Amino acid sequence: MIKDIAQQLLQDDDILCGESVNPRFLEECRQYLMDMKYCDVPGEYLTLLRYVNSVRSENAILLGVLPGDELNDIVAVNERYQLGGKQLVLGQTDLDILVYHAESGDYQVRNHQDLSLAEVFDSLEEALSYWFSLKEQK
Repeated sequence: MIKDIAQQLLQDDDILCGESVNPRFLEECRQYLMDMKYCDVPGEYLTLLRYVNSVRSENAILLGVLPGDELNDIVAVNERYQLGGKQLVLGQTDLDILVYHAESGDYQVRNHQDLSLAEVFDSLEEALSYWFSLKEQK
């Protein structure tokens, strides 16, 4: 469950989480992305942003709604990558990007340079567990 993942992220001393997104800003961001012909933001990601806005570890970043922060803002990063309407960049490391693929409904880890596929996850929870090396919940 996304709430459990958010709690685990918040409790990890090696991970920094921003405060939840104001729902108005979240809707404005979502509408802007759709107006610019990007796919809709996945519901799991929207739910997570209600708990944490941007997540950073030593190795990985989950983007947030951070106007003015071009390195960590979902809009700025997607404008830089321009992957197309069916894909949305949600995170990045020095080597990879985390992409939501709307057509297949999965989350993909792709090589930063050539966009080759490295991993595929059925849910954001699985992708974040991998992305941030979270321990499995019991």
